Amino acid sequence: MAISNAVSLANFSSKDILIVDSTNDRVGIASTTPTQALDVVGTIKATSGTFTSNVSVGGTLSYEDVTNIDSVGIITARSDVSIADKIIHTGDTNTAIRFPVADTFTVETAGSERLRITSAGDMALGTISPNTYTNYTTLTINGTTGGQIDFESNGTKYGGIYTQTNEFHVRNKQASGSGFLAFHTTNSGTCAERLRIDSSGRLLVGTSTPANASTTAKIQMVDGSSAGLILGRDDGSVSTDDTLGYILFMGNDGGNFENCARIRARADGTHASGDKPSYLEFSTTADGASSPTERLRITSAGKVRVPDNGKFTAGASDDLQIYHNGSNSFIDDTGTGDLYIRATTNLYLQKYTGETTAKFIADGAVELYHNNSKKLETTSSGVTVTGTVSDSIGPLRRLGYRQSISGFTLAASDVGKLIKMTSNNTLTIPSGVFVAGDMISIFNISTGSMTINASAVTLYNTADAATGNRTIGAKGLVTIVCTAGNEFAISGSQLT
Repeated sequence: MAISNAVSLANFSSKDILIVDSTNDRVGIASTTPTQALDVVGTIKATSGTFTSNVSVGGTLSYEDVTNIDSVGIITARSDVSIADKIIHTGDTNTAIRFPVADTFTVETAGSERLRITSAGDMALGTISPNTYTNYTTLTINGTTGGQIDFESNGTKYGGIYTQTNEFHVRNKQASGSGFLAFHTTNSGTCAERLRIDSSGRLLVGTSTPANASTTAKIQMVDGSSAGLILGRDDGSVSTDDTLGYILFMGNDGGNFENCARIRARADGTHASGDKPSYLEFSTTADGASSPTERLRITSAGKVRVPDNGKFTAGASDDLQIYHNGSNSFIDDTGTGDLYIRATTNLYLQKYTGETTAKFIADGAVELYHNNSKKLETTSSGVTVTGTVSDSIGPLRRLGYRQSISGFTLAASDVGKLIKMTSNNTLTIPSGVFVAGDMISIFNISTGSMTINASAVTLYNTADAATGNRTIGAKGLVTIVCTAGNEFAISGSQLT
């Protein structure tokens, strides 16, 4: 029944049609307990109406045969607003927010779609087809020549990402001042800068401050213990001379970059797990050439090698040179001054097999060897010789020997010899051949006398100081000594 202090105009089938609550100044239509000034349960139909204050609708507000809703102020929806296709801008109908298909949202300007978010959460700018990748949410930006994202602070642009045909750019761009690009990673929860490209174009790894102030030092790496640069070849089949990595130096004088020098690591045999023989190759480009030639190699055995005619040199003018010309090896001292070979104790000259040819003992002897057997040794008082000492004539303790069956003229090659004459012919002493100190012995083995012809020189007989030709009788032995220029002395047996 009606609430107290209320009047019911009619009652049909136990339903209150109109209730007036005089206590709270409320009217209820089909409502026995009105909560508002006018509380209606059911549908209100009117041809027109004016509300000067707020209208609250607890259920659904339906408009029939109405094309537009015109609101002077703000429309507030406390729940969902359902739109069949799009929201457009008044007076600018080609700008819209659309819902073209299920679970898809787009934004249009100037009649063209500019932004799309798909049901997978992928976003596209400038295209209706964002790129899709399994387990990834993507942002696809498409433009006539590329796409760009700019980053600003208080209206000032500091950098951006943009693309052009076949290009991708990340840049720090400012109207004034200098900037850098920095890359950070997180390790054990701590985020820190790992790499920087500074305003001079230097690549800094492990540091934000250049280790070297030179702006031409373009790659600088710093580490708390040691910084390393690793070049690796990822190949399952590496054989002799395969390149493992290299550093190439190039020059652009003349308009084209050309090779100037190279440091290269190469395989020094077939590689296997735990077996990686390798060598380092150092190459430079010769004058008049445009490609490097190997100049030095460090082998897997630790040998330092230069090619034939390559030289190890020292001195500002390459004064000391050590090299192999393809046939022989050389140590050349081509500069000023002397060449010193020094040792703390003993100095050896040896064959590569270890056979000694000479030994120089500090503060002691010098030893010379033949076939690894010592033959001469210096001492504090002279030399000691093992074996025979010879010159061009023969052993020094034995006269050289010459036999003649006919007369002849003495020659310089006869000095120091014993000449055995087997016939009684003439032996002539020539002029201008011998020097002071030259000595020759003559033995006449014949049964007759022989003559010494001294008509071109002065020959003194030491027995009587007489000069002129001399005769040696049978079995006579004489010695002739040059005393000065063309002056000679003769002495012996059977001499007249």
